[in-house]
Amino acid sequence: MLKDYSCQTGKKLTTKGHHKIPVYIESIMYIQCHNELATIFLNDNSCVEEIKTLKKYEEDLRGIGFIRISRNIVVNGKHITKISTHKKKRTVHLGDIELNVSKRRVGLLKGELF
Repeated sequence: MLKDYSCQTGKKLTTKGHHKIPVYIESIMYIQCHNELATIFLNDNSCVEEIKTLKKYEEDLRGIGFIRISRNIVVNGKHITKISTHKKKRTVHLGDIELNVSKRRVGLLKGELF
């Protein structure tokens, strides 16, 4: 949106699953966790799974454009195309992907992006 995401260019996040897989940070659309199983969704429609908490991802990706939007999702602000707040439904759009934003996080989200 309005923020500069050039700090993501060329940086990698190495997952520590069965195989170490380097993932370019700029290609991460969002990360979704259930308990400690994280799924990293990439912009080529693939995903990578790793055992790691969302809190740890927040710490690792702090300051380079990643924003927590709910209890179990962190999104890459670089890929947000739209924010909708219609009545009680709050969502972010990452292209064709629509994700719900928790009520308490919508203000933080807007503050991070603008």
